[in-house]
Amino acid sequence: MKHRLSILLFLLGTLFSYSQNLNFPSNVKAGKCYTKTFEYDKKFEWLEVDCEELRNSHKISCSAITAEQNRLKLLAYKKKLNNLGYNFTNEEEYSESFISAHHKYLKVQEKAKRKALRLERKKARKSK
Repeated sequence: MKHRLSILLFLLGTLFSYSQNLNFPSNVKAGKCYTKTFEYDKKFEWLEVDCEELRNSHKISCSAITAEQNRLKLLAYKKKLNNLGYNFTNEEEYSESFISAHHKYLKVQEKAKRKALRLERKKARKSK
C-alpha cells in the first residue's frame, strides 16, 4: 500500500511540474506591465515594460503594411511547424500550444547543431 501511494505521489508531482502556464510571465509583480516577445530563433519571453509606454504604443500602431507582413510571416512559420509534425491550434496568434511547439522546434534545431559540430570534430580528428 505504501508503495502504491509513493508512486501516485511521484506521478502527481511530475504532472504538476509539467503544467506550466505560458500565457502569463513567471514571478509577476503587482503594478508592473509585461509584453510578449517572439523571435523566430529564440525562445518566447516576457519582458517588463513601462505601463505608460505600453498604453501609448497601442494608440500609435505600426503601419498596416508592416503589420500584414508580420502576420503573413507568422502564418508561414506556423505552416512550416505544422508540416514538420508539430501540432497546435491556430486560434490565437501566440497560443500556448504554438509556444510549446516553437520551443520544441528550437530544441531540435540546437540538437542538430550540436550533432553537426560533433561530426565535424570527429572528421577533424580522423584527418590528423
